[in-house]
Amino acid sequence: MDLPPFPEKRPKGQIKHSKIDKSKIEGKLEFNHKINKFTIVKGDKKFGSFDTMTEAYLAKKILIENDWNPQSLKEFERIKEFILHKDRKNKEPLKLGTYCPKCGNKVKENTILCPFCGINIKEYKN
Repeated sequence: MDLPPFPEKRPKGQIKHSKIDKSKIEGKLEFNHKINKFTIVKGDKKFGSFDTMTEAYLAKKILIENDWNPQSLKEFERIKEFILHKDRKNKEPLKLGTYCPKCGNKVKENTILCPFCGINIKEYKN
């Protein structure tokens, strides 16, 4: 009985059936321990520094779509600042729903009796 063919051994990050390194095409994310931020590296060039890996991944995706044009990161930064400052302008406290103190199911605000367990919510709280 013959054994099935074993998968070829190739270095991590290499594209199958070629000798091209994947990081040369797509770039890679590196963590800079000195400043505690993620950077995007393609060849010798470094693009930006980001607080989270998610931000760095999204920026890398934008760079790939725009043929590694660093001007596209300015648009990404503008969008990120808009999202961050949008949340800060809304100073309204977050309203949580009303929950039954006994069974924990969500009920409407002005409900007196819990439809799930049947207790009087206002009396149970006191």
